[in-house]
Amino acid sequence: MRVPFFLHKIIYMVFFSKKEKNDATAHSLFDWVDSLVCASVLCILFFTFSFKTMRVIGSSMYPTYHDGQRVIAITPFTDLHRGDVIITDDNNGTGDPLIKRIIAFENETVVIDPSGKILIDGEILEDYVDAGLYTTYGDTEYPIVVPEGMVFLMGDNREVSYDSRYTAVGCISSDCIVGKVIS
Repeated sequence: MRVPFFLHKIIYMVFFSKKEKNDATAHSLFDWVDSLVCASVLCILFFTFSFKTMRVIGSSMYPTYHDGQRVIAITPFTDLHRGDVIITDDNNGTGDPLIKRIIAFENETVVIDPSGKILIDGEILEDYVDAGLYTTYGDTEYPIVVPEGMVFLMGDNREVSYDSRYTAVGCISSDCIVGKVIS
């Protein structure tokens, strides 16, 4: 990527329009500015369109992520799998972005049984976090079939997480997923 034409003109006028057109210092300064501008533009484009960072707020993803921790999400993701941690935009019933784990996809039936176990299409979900956690029901009536184009999300700290188990949040549209957390 090269410096845009107007920047070339400005740099040329400032550094090369004087008598010292062949001055080696001016040429090396021009090359340095050229490289710096190109590198800056590439970094901005890369981090604008490829990665998002977000600070975890609250303890809903504990013990995986802690309050105040920064996470990085890749934005041009292709495949999402059960258990992936994602970031949603603010169109999720809370008005704020969420960091949650995908539990179920479209057309899958979710049930939380009286013991707190999660069943997806009748099979017990092998958990992604430490054993021994208790899953509360929320205010959703089970069984729930995840609608077309949506996902069912839950936080890892199931006792305090405000997620798809609550009707105010519900299932989240796949279009609201901003990125897949990679660290």
